[in-house]
Amino acid sequence: MKSALIIGGTRGIGRATAQLLLSRGWKVNAVGRQGFDIHITDRSRFIGDYDAFIFSAGDVRVMGSLAFDYPIAFYQIAQSMSVNCIIIAISSVAADRPAKSNPHYAAAKAALESYARTLKFSSRAAQFNWRVETIRFDLVTTQMMDQLPPSEKFEGREIIDPEEAARRIVERLES
Repeated sequence: MKSALIIGGTRGIGRATAQLLLSRGWKVNAVGRQGFDIHITDRSRFIGDYDAFIFSAGDVRVMGSLAFDYPIAFYQIAQSMSVNCIIIAISSVAADRPAKSNPHYAAAKAALESYARTLKFSSRAAQFNWRVETIRFDLVTTQMMDQLPPSEKFEGREIIDPEEAARRIVERLES
């Protein structure tokens, strides 16, 4: 039985991904905001022999430097993954195209992508045979999308539901 750790797995894209993996027979450890210490005081609770690590935390409501705890958490947790793990960072086109309403979110997603690239080309990734990928989505119909002002929502942008995002993530895991 394959296993996955999903950070940001209690709603939105992460929850849909957890549900899809469970339906396909995976063992899933999904952790969300209520059970997730953003400062990672106890990394050991995430260490395990996982086939996949999916970092889907995305609702960055905190302002300023605290938003950057999310990409740092991704990098710290990824360092504890087992041999042959597939590590996926879920990002957003906001990393290149920030909106006025979410500059901290855009900056955090850009940092997340940078950490993923750094990890991908690290000697540790080679040593442990990790496959590190970033998947970018535009708009996904989650609670987070409801936070966007109407002027920043729809025009000329791809809109998918969380289940479609999950399908794309799982396809990447299985390819």
